[in-house]
Amino acid sequence: MTKTSIRKKVSSLTVKVSLISAVVIGMIAIAGLFVLRENTVNISGELGETAAADSQRALEERMLESLSVSAGYHAALIDAVMSSYESKTILLARAASDIVQNPNHYTPNPVAPPDPANAGIHAPQLIWAEGLDISAIADEVAIMGNIQEVMATIADKGTEVAYFIGLEQGYFIITDHFSHQNPAFLDPRERPWYQQTVSNNALTWTDIYRAVSGTEFSIACAMPFYDRDGNIAGVAATSQDLFFMVQKALANTGQQAGDSKRFFILNEFGTVVVSDNVNIDERGKVVWENVLDINDPGLSALVRNMLGRESGVGRIQTFEKEFLLAYAPINTLPWSFAVAIEVDEVFAPAAESRARIIAMTNDALNDIGVLIIVIIILFILISALTLLVIGYSSRRFADALTNPIMALEEGVSQIASGNFINASPFGQLGCKGIRHVRQISCYHGSIRPNTQHCRPVSLKVSRQSERNDFTPAGHIVFPEFRMIFQKWRDYLF
Repeated sequence: MTKTSIRKKVSSLTVKVSLISAVVIGMIAIAGLFVLRENTVNISGELGETAAADSQRALEERMLESLSVSAGYHAALIDAVMSSYESKTILLARAASDIVQNPNHYTPNPVAPPDPANAGIHAPQLIWAEGLDISAIADEVAIMGNIQEVMATIADKGTEVAYFIGLEQGYFIITDHFSHQNPAFLDPRERPWYQQTVSNNALTWTDIYRAVSGTEFSIACAMPFYDRDGNIAGVAATSQDLFFMVQKALANTGQQAGDSKRFFILNEFGTVVVSDNVNIDERGKVVWENVLDINDPGLSALVRNMLGRESGVGRIQTFEKEFLLAYAPINTLPWSFAVAIEVDEVFAPAAESRARIIAMTNDALNDIGVLIIVIIILFILISALTLLVIGYSSRRFADALTNPIMALEEGVSQIASGNFINASPFGQLGCKGIRHVRQISCYHGSIRPNTQHCRPVSLKVSRQSERNDFTPAGHIVFPEFRMIFQKWRDYLF
């Protein structure tokens, strides 16, 4: 075996072991980063879902509570507005009764027919049935004209409310700001508010009807008034646009119809009488909707609670959308007010929070991806540099290991050839050391020393002389062995 082959094997083994170690360590580090990345994805996903779910529960509870308060408050406001109209209707009916029963207490106060010049101005107007000879009852009409003073006192200027009285003779006196739209002839006895009130003979909130001014959502609070004999002499009423009335109630809290929160009012039959989303047919007529006709068990249960004059909250899904809803009864009428909001709108903050967490996770994943690439590049560079260093170091290590071995092999070879006196440093031993040389030569195969020039030497060696051969002075007797062993010890230890 040559020095070169031994050195190559030692260098190759050292490089291979070092390379395998570096690859294993690098793969472990990169695998750890990928595991970290995967854990980051899983943890962030769970964190986002948990945060969104907790946020949704909190938002839903808070919104339901808010809706419940809102529904009760708005229902109370609507009640307050309707109660004020009741009070005004009662005052108007009593004043009309007093004028009918005590005409001699009043002076004539004529009322003019509708005048388009008064458009938008609260003005009293006299309208009578077509075919009625108004001149025949002019004195009576002039006395009843005193009611316009009462109307002017109680009127809400600039609003959609109309105040009027209709009499059995076939005329009525009205105060509103629709002078340009009101007809010249109209019989009050044919109007739904008049007929329903006369039929009830009591204070009445009428059904929704179409006003002569064209308003689709008119509703009247009406009350009969009487003559001296207790007979119904006519009907006093206040009429308002119901949608406007609800807007007025909502405006007191800053909430406007058409905002994100939606509202509607159900009557005692389950019909939506007011809503911020009114359906109009091709003829321009309102399409009244009865929610009891909607095949939705959840909605039907809520409607039954509303018709039962209850307050509450719920969650419904209708028209392919999900809503949170709260409702409260209106005490003035057998109606119920409800306010609703889309669930998606309520949960929007939670969705935004989840989106932010996902965005942060993506940013973190991008950073980890960049870090992995950087580490791989550094690993390649460091590995290349390490291989160069290992290659150089392994060569020096192989040289340090093989040089003493080759020197030993050379010396043994010289001895094996029989030239152990002059051809080798072992010759310094002389014939006295032949015995020890033979012991060494056994490790190099068959040996035939040339001993012809040595005189016979007794092989009986005393224990003292044997010890002397291996005394600390051995560095003189065996200088080559001393050098070889010293190099091995210095390298290995």
